[in-house]
Amino acid sequence: MKTPAFRVIALFLLSLTVWMLPAGSVLAASPAYTTSITYQNIGSDVAHVTITYIPDGSSDPVALTQPDLPIGASQTVILSNLDPSTASTRGSVRIKSDVEIAILASQVPVNTTVIGRGMSAASQAGSSQSWLPNLSKAAGVTTVLALQNQDAVPADLKVTFYGGTSPVVVDKLAIPAGASTYLDLADISALGTSFNGTALIQSTQTGTSSPGRVSGVSLISTGISTEVYATESIASGGNTLYMPLALCYGMGGMSTTYYVFNTDASKPATVSVAYSNGKTDTASIAALSGRSFNACSPSGVLSGYSGSAVISSNGPGILAVGRIKLLGMAATFVGQSSGTSRLALPSALYSTAGYSSGQKYRTQVIVMNLGSNLAAGAVKAKFYGKDGALIGTYTFPAFAANSRQDVNATKLGSSGAEFGYYSDGSSGGSMVIEGPAGSSLMALAWQTRVAGSGTYAGDAYNAIPVISQ
Repeated sequence: MKTPAFRVIALFLLSLTVWMLPAGSVLAASPAYTTSITYQNIGSDVAHVTITYIPDGSSDPVALTQPDLPIGASQTVILSNLDPSTASTRGSVRIKSDVEIAILASQVPVNTTVIGRGMSAASQAGSSQSWLPNLSKAAGVTTVLALQNQDAVPADLKVTFYGGTSPVVVDKLAIPAGASTYLDLADISALGTSFNGTALIQSTQTGTSSPGRVSGVSLISTGISTEVYATESIASGGNTLYMPLALCYGMGGMSTTYYVFNTDASKPATVSVAYSNGKTDTASIAALSGRSFNACSPSGVLSGYSGSAVISSNGPGILAVGRIKLLGMAATFVGQSSGTSRLALPSALYSTAGYSSGQKYRTQVIVMNLGSNLAAGAVKAKFYGKDGALIGTYTFPAFAANSRQDVNATKLGSSGAEFGYYSDGSSGGSMVIEGPAGSSLMALAWQTRVAGSGTYAGDAYNAIPVISQ
């Protein structure tokens, strides 16, 4: 029996926050960005999509109806192209669909001296509190937080920064329903001139003690043209977190660092990082504090290691953000405590001919099995063109528990050589990772392009769980 339409609509009111900042406006110290939104139809019927843009500080939203989206298809829109009134402002977006869709936001730099772009997944519901770990304030570093009220009524937000000598609290009051508020760490003098830590965002409905719903994203530019990355907020911690990628100068010289934060208000956490090469790194992290772990640190790690990791705590809940470093590029991904049997990747472009010139992207998808061993053929990667046509399917070999396998469009042979790129100059390609019912998978998509001689730019994003399993 089909789910009643009104229930589906209510479920898929997805929200995200957007930057649309032409050079020289709004954030004088920050690079300028425009927001590209890619959404993928992962339902079982044609999707009817409406994008509602809510300008910063406005109670007058702009509704923009989009073309019908076939099953499996993906669509990319730049918000400033849809509505000229958004060209010089900031704001937030709600996307409504009558079938399930997965949404990715990319912050594309307008200033040509900045090459990197930040990528983050949209939030479906928000929560009464949310965390943004791995924040930085330093000379040359720009860190902006965008926080969205995902409730149907105005909300008061309390933002507490942990990582300095004492917590710093910033209040943002009466945020309209669906709207966003912005915090530039450069403007928060109480953080001092240097800060590394985590923000806790708590939401209550304005004028009451009733919990609200909030989500957020951090956008960080380090001052290096290729180092721009976005990280979506995390609703809660866990005792075991899975990291699909662990590198010590592997895959061409890359390394990974994990920032782990102890969310417990009073108890220290004993944290162990178990790498797939058999090495372990263990440390104690004080309450409401964070620490970094590098995959090269454990004794005996060989240069060139490429694997995965499992992070565990002896009791207190922890958060983890992974960072990939490669020749000037920084990309981030979030550790997860659980997986699902189906995952969506709205953007999975891959170019063979146009990559080395820096004109086109390559997407490497790293899949981790969080559950029990899976037989050969149990997990599949399906590649879809922008129109929803199934271009091809890759079948994974046997997939051991806690192990990682990588996939990209070259697994399809000649049909994947320019996956997502079309002769008319347009682009659009997506993926779905499917495991058997009850399986537990997570994945990250790492999308890069050549930025210059020996340099790269890009970012990573966590694959989006498909609810209608």
